[in-house]
Amino acid sequence: MHFQQILIAALVASTAAVSAVPTAVLDADLATVDVAARQFRQRQPPAPQRLPQRKQAPQLPQKKQAPQVPQRKQAPQLPQRKQAPQLPQKQQAPQQPKQPEPQKQQGGQQGGQQGGQQKGGRVNAALGVNRASGVAVGGTEFCALFNPFGIQNLNGGQNRAGGCGLTIQGALPSATQMPSTIIIEPASGATVRSGQDMNVRINVRNLETGHFSDPQTQYYTSPQTLNVQGVIQGHSHVTIQRIAGNANATPAAPDAKVFQFFKGLNDAADGSGNLQVTVPGSSFQKSGPGVYRLCTMSGAFSHQPLVMPVAQRGAQDDCVRFTVQ
Repeated sequence: MHFQQILIAALVASTAAVSAVPTAVLDADLATVDVAARQFRQRQPPAPQRLPQRKQAPQLPQKKQAPQVPQRKQAPQLPQRKQAPQLPQKQQAPQQPKQPEPQKQQGGQQGGQQGGQQKGGRVNAALGVNRASGVAVGGTEFCALFNPFGIQNLNGGQNRAGGCGLTIQGALPSATQMPSTIIIEPASGATVRSGQDMNVRINVRNLETGHFSDPQTQYYTSPQTLNVQGVIQGHSHVTIQRIAGNANATPAAPDAKVFQFFKGLNDAADGSGNLQVTVPGSSFQKSGPGVYRLCTMSGAFSHQPLVMPVAQRGAQDDCVRFTVQ
């Protein structure tokens, strides 16, 4: 288009010079110019089409940040476990010179004193400061202190060589339910003819009798127990020993190994708390006439002596003396 305008302007400018040219000639020239202009346009490459503007991709929503997880609280530190107090080391029992066997005519008192001193030394050596501190010691720990001295743990049998019991003391009654016993028959100071049977009758209080374990396999294996009323469950015994040759003699403490009669009262007492047993007259034939002591011995189910809640109290057993003629 621009080229055509230039040609027309050139032709107009030259009109004055060619005004003398005939009109037919001018028309032919214009037609020629027009054809030339069209041919020129056809040879020109088409104007580039404007590409549509590229649509911007829609912006994706910003990714939400994940909520921050609260920091894990550290678990509170547990207090450090306190170490159990160490038991005192076992001290070696001092070697004591072997004591001569006490003479029989001196009685059992001297032998008992010597044996007590030796055993006391072993006890003090084994327990150390625990004896003075009053700290309770478990059965296994306690007996472990004595095992090095040849004292073996009890296993339910009766060991005449002694031993150490692992069984705890058990349940204790209240002070208002402590048991007691009295001998009703024979009367204290009674006289019994040699060879004559003797009836023994006792009365017990605050003891549920009739509880008796097998003494061959369950000796000291069960702690002391109470019934639902808080009364000790157990049984009683009677034992008789000769203490003097006649009523005028001064009696000495008898040897516990020697007795003329022993009987466990395994049955339950009657409704009034009475128990009885018959002592055969033959029981005194070998030992002969003299002064005898009859005592009761109350025991728990497993035969251990009854354990009481207080020290200051009346005796839980009874003794009487009688003469056999």
